[in-house]
Amino acid sequence: MDSNTDKRICKNCGSEYILEYRSRRFDAPKLSPLLVCLTCNPKWKEETQINSIERQKHIKTGISKNGFNFVENLEIFSEEIPKVTWHKVFKVNLTLKDGWKIPNIKELELLFKSRAVNNIFKSTYYWSIDDNGPNDAWAISMNNGFKPAIDKNKKFSALIIREMQNGSKEN
Repeated sequence: MDSNTDKRICKNCGSEYILEYRSRRFDAPKLSPLLVCLTCNPKWKEETQINSIERQKHIKTGISKNGFNFVENLEIFSEEIPKVTWHKVFKVNLTLKDGWKIPNIKELELLFKSRAVNNIFKSTYYWSIDDNGPNDAWAISMNNGFKPAIDKNKKFSALIIREMQNGSKEN
């Protein structure tokens, strides 16, 4: 089990459940644990689903005229970089041409927000080009939006994106 889950006993019904640390609001930086199971607290689950649907309604997605998936103004290259260290991702970023690049953490957050309507992500965690000091870099989980600073020697996948040119979106 990873560091942001834990087994707990529901204080309401006494059943065992897996505790997931989640933000109660999408943009909230602090993660807070649920103290009761989702059966006893269906309102939280319902609010989370409603907020997720509302976020998705306002995000433009589709296929660009170039044949790539897009989210808002970002085209997503059809192949992702398989599990590599952040150092390798940084080197690849230096070699990309024609506006292609590794996304920063803000761009990855936008892609996370679109994940339910644009189900193209093959991996759980993706590297950001943004580092967090000499030893860590930012990554994002496409499962829950968790954005940890992770040791640069760990291996995760990376996406390649570029900003769309005017007229690149299909109507």
